[in-house]
Amino acid sequence: MNAKSHAHIDDYGYINARVRAMKSVLLSRDFYEELLHTHEFMSLISLMDKSPYRTEVEECAISKSEMAGVDEALKRNLSRNFRRILNFTAGEPHDLIMLLLGRWDLHNIITLLRGIHIKATPEQIMESLIPAGELDTPFLDQLAHLNSIKEVIDLLATWGSPYAKALIDKFMEYTETKNLSMMELSLYKMYYQHVLEIIKNRSYNCKVLEELISYEIDAINTTTILRLQLADLNDLMEKKIEEEAKKTKNIPKDEISFWEMMTQEEKYGGIIFTKKFHTNIFSRLWKNGFNFLGRKFKKAKGEYNFRNKAENKKDLYGDSFENIKIYSKDDVVKNIEEYFVHGGKEITERKFVKMCLTMDVQKVLKELESTSFGIVLKSVLQRFLEYNTISVLERKIEEMVIKKGINAYHKNSLSIGVPIGYIWKKYNEVVNLRIILRCKKVGMPEKKIREELILV
Repeated sequence: MNAKSHAHIDDYGYINARVRAMKSVLLSRDFYEELLHTHEFMSLISLMDKSPYRTEVEECAISKSEMAGVDEALKRNLSRNFRRILNFTAGEPHDLIMLLLGRWDLHNIITLLRGIHIKATPEQIMESLIPAGELDTPFLDQLAHLNSIKEVIDLLATWGSPYAKALIDKFMEYTETKNLSMMELSLYKMYYQHVLEIIKNRSYNCKVLEELISYEIDAINTTTILRLQLADLNDLMEKKIEEEAKKTKNIPKDEISFWEMMTQEEKYGGIIFTKKFHTNIFSRLWKNGFNFLGRKFKKAKGEYNFRNKAENKKDLYGDSFENIKIYSKDDVVKNIEEYFVHGGKEITERKFVKMCLTMDVQKVLKELESTSFGIVLKSVLQRFLEYNTISVLERKIEEMVIKKGINAYHKNSLSIGVPIGYIWKKYNEVVNLRIILRCKKVGMPEKKIREELILV
């Protein structure tokens, strides 16, 4: 690169002109329609061979099977385009783009942990990774071939990765519970807090990225609220309590409902757990391993007495009696607060705790109407009720984040918004292509495929 062009690489006018040229070759809506109307898988491959993905398709078709080859081609193309932008940027633009691309490193590490946790093969793990950040394919492949989560942490620490400390902090908890959720949450907190600390109170372009990052954090917290509704578990608990109530005498009818028995409103705006428990019902539930927000109940020293007769304890609780604890309101709120990621603008910690304890998805959606997520999520309420799965709502939140990122392109023609918008649009293009090709491969109806696409 000559001296003149080198002087331009931290200039947004020069950078954005090149990014706009890259955006001009993104796939059109007509191309998607052509793919959707094509039924033979090999005809789909032929179409891809005539697209901007041709080089990568030809590279991968030699050594890969049909779907695996195309999947690899899409990821290679994405990675090359993102690295191309990094190669002609420097200074603030380069640093901000690296911060943004870090979200894919975060995705990849979490995916690796999940894959190793369930003992997936290295090939299966690699299929789900997106080498779009600092961690390139050889790097990720080495991690995917490790045999344990401890080995992943050790190797990341050896490489000096900032993600290693976040994992070390929660590794002991993982070894005790075999639950990845707190390790994943630690990674999210580390990444978003790191980004926000770097860009806080700086330039206009930092504020553009900060707006997007804050929105992502709100999206994560909204997703967590929905997941913690435990709608299916709540229904199951109600049924169990009704069954147990039939076996237990002198239980007032108005106290049979699980949450009515366990909770009451308080000025905090959330929930207070009462001391009035019906031992015969809850001892059976705890004996069966009931979890609340991923935490096992453990015995609380002297907090509440279940039975005075020691000889009855083993009969009631079996070997699990020593692992029983009743949470107070403060315990529960503290546990929920651990799931909160700071840095969002719309979901405060107070709102987060209150909604997590609502235990009713439709009521949560009502609460969310005061945020930018409420109306959009309400639009898919019928689909949620039809499919009875939180994934419908999670997918809609993901769509909102993608659209927010793409819309940054129109912020200012001489700002970081242009590369940010392109990065999100390119990522969305690859996601759409993977959905179409995978769904066509298994014969999914066109209508169902369209429901999964995000066409912006």
